[in-house]
Formats: sequence, C-alpha cells, structure tokens
Amino acid sequence: MVDLSKILFTGVEGMVGSYVDFGIRPPEAELDVTKRDQVFEHFAEYRPTHVIHLAAETDLEVCEKDRGRAYEVNALGTYHVAMAARQYGTKMVYVSTAGVFDGEKQTPYEEADTPRPKNMYGKTKLFGEMFVRDLVPNHII
Repeated sequence: MVDLSKILFTGVEGMVGSYVDFGIRPPEAELDVTKRDQVFEHFAEYRPTHVIHLAAETDLEVCEKDRGRAYEVNALGTYHVAMAARQYGTKMVYVSTAGVFDGEKQTPYEEADTPRPKNMYGKTKLFGEMFVRDLVPNHII
C-alpha cells in the first residue's frame, strides 16, 4: 500500500494539480522545477516514495511566443525532477500530452507510435518524456 503522505506533487497550482488534496504539495514559489536546487532540497527534505510531476507550461500560445520558457519548464524542469527521482530512488509519474504526436493518424495512437510534435509545447513535452524514460528506472509516462 502506498503511503499517500509520501507522494510529492509538482505543479499544484495548475489545472490538474489544483485538485490534489493529499501528499506533499509545495506551491510553485517553494518548488519551482526550473530551479534545480529547489527540486533537490524538496527531495532531500521529504524523501518521497513517489513524485507526480504535473508542473508544465501548457498554454500553446505562450509556448510558441516564449520558446525558452516552454523549454525551461517542460524539458529542463522535468530533467531536474527526473534527476532527483533517480538519485532518491523515487518512482516518477510524468503527465505528457497527445501533442507529442502530429494528429495525422486515422486510428488511435499507441505508446509505440513514433512521436512527431507539431508545436513547441509538444516538442518540449517529448523532451520531458525522453528525460524520464532515460533517467528514471521506475517511472510511468
């Protein structure tokens, strides 16, 4: 049985994270995933058994207009969380997006399909997927 008090959430002020009412839920001001030190400090302090990584820049217009911001949050932020999860042996759950695919397939996408993102949001979320897959042995995407 998973101890719900040992689950760390990122992005608790976002669309999905705002519905979370259990676990370790630091606000973005305390756990900004773009800041490596903040991420590692939270892992060191709380020693989570699981991390649910919800922090993301999801506004498509913002991602296109400020590509650096999209990369910093969606890719680099995920990298920081993945590295901390790896170091602390924490299981990582990464919420990705259908935007990693181009939307051209006539049948439902499957996990083994080749990603072909059409916009910066999809590209940066795909980078996040790759970091999680490559760095965290115990993960769910």
